[in-house]
Amino acid sequence: MYAAPVLVRCSRCGAPLDVAQGARRAKCGYCGATSRVASTQTLAAVTPGGWKAPPTWSPPPGLGLPSELPLQHARRAVRRASCTALFGTLFTAGMALIPLFASGTLSMPFFGKAARWDGSETLHCAVNETLEIEDLVIPEGAPTPLVLIEAAGPNCRVVLRNVQLRGDTIVRAGINAQVEIERSTLEGTTLVEGQTNTTVTLRDVRARARSHVVEAGLGATVDVRGDSKLSAGSTAIAVGLNGKVSLDGPVVVEAERDAIEGELNFELRSRDARIVSRSGAGVRAGMNARIRLEGGRVEGRPALRTSGRADVEQNGTEIADL
Repeated sequence: MYAAPVLVRCSRCGAPLDVAQGARRAKCGYCGATSRVASTQTLAAVTPGGWKAPPTWSPPPGLGLPSELPLQHARRAVRRASCTALFGTLFTAGMALIPLFASGTLSMPFFGKAARWDGSETLHCAVNETLEIEDLVIPEGAPTPLVLIEAAGPNCRVVLRNVQLRGDTIVRAGINAQVEIERSTLEGTTLVEGQTNTTVTLRDVRARARSHVVEAGLGATVDVRGDSKLSAGSTAIAVGLNGKVSLDGPVVVEAERDAIEGELNFELRSRDARIVSRSGAGVRAGMNARIRLEGGRVEGRPALRTSGRADVEQNGTEIADL
């Protein structure tokens, strides 16, 4: 039986969100924040027929957001294409271009596309492709696309070194994608979005997100090392079922809500890291979680929140329930 959608209010900017009944989370099309549906205000038990999201939204006073510049609604298209049709198209196009390349009539400008990319347009990573970007700075105020790097192709690998990037989403990664970021500064709404089995490695990274630093799905792995500091307006690191998070070194993870969140069978290993939530749990974990803490500090309301059975070991870690 069809379940009518529900209209709720974004917990960050107050905008109306049209979500499916039973959905656990809803991502705002205006500010990019991800809200827990259960904790949002319901505007209508059933979304009115013909209702459409307004093209812009001005946050009401009192939310700590600028209201003089309305937020634009981002409508993200869902792309569906069969693998057969995709590879058939690529093969046909490639065969047609070979004579032109061979004769010198047509050069190959797409080689080294990452080296020429300046952040003004979305950079796409294809199936099994590796993109390496170094020493790129996007100036503050420069126009950027909603997604800087679209790594939707399975097994895509994105490597960022010594970069300063700003945008709504820095990397949107697909199935089995690898995202490696070193010695860099990132700023945006949700910095890295991952899907099933996405691997994210952050080393000596400064990241500031209005929503999430990393939000990934089933079987995702997040490894944060070195002198890294992650700050988020919602949850800093969120992974799905069977997700794993590792913090090694003087890492700082801080968030307005839950600092680190994992679902069923979540694994967390933290050594000498500082995990801080200002209004939520330092670490929120689902059933059968396995948490290993060595040194460092975890603080929140409470510091650790687990559902059902959880295997927690700590050695010299300061646990602070605020």
